[in-house]
Amino acid sequence: VVSTQSGRYGRGIQILFEIVAFIMSKPTLGYWGLRGQAECIRYILRYTGIEWNDNQLELTMEQFNQYFGVDKPAMFERGFQLANLPYLEDGDVKLTQSV
Repeated sequence: VVSTQSGRYGRGIQILFEIVAFIMSKPTLGYWGLRGQAECIRYILRYTGIEWNDNQLELTMEQFNQYFGVDKPAMFERGFQLANLPYLEDGDVKLTQSV
């Protein structure tokens, strides 16, 4: 929530920020349940105060089979051009590890 600012447009800007915050979805970060390549993204999200869904995949054979058998193919259906980890999804914006 943006603090009330004095001046002509203070309250209007506050309302605008509240509307944008309400409309914005929580981004989802997906990666294995370890620091690895996703940790820098987590640092940035924490530092900027953005709340996000942290989809940490367990390092088990069941989760491995689930990801490669079901979740990874479904990423293409959700609009990802590559289905790699880590991934960051925020509405229409879909980013993955590219190499």
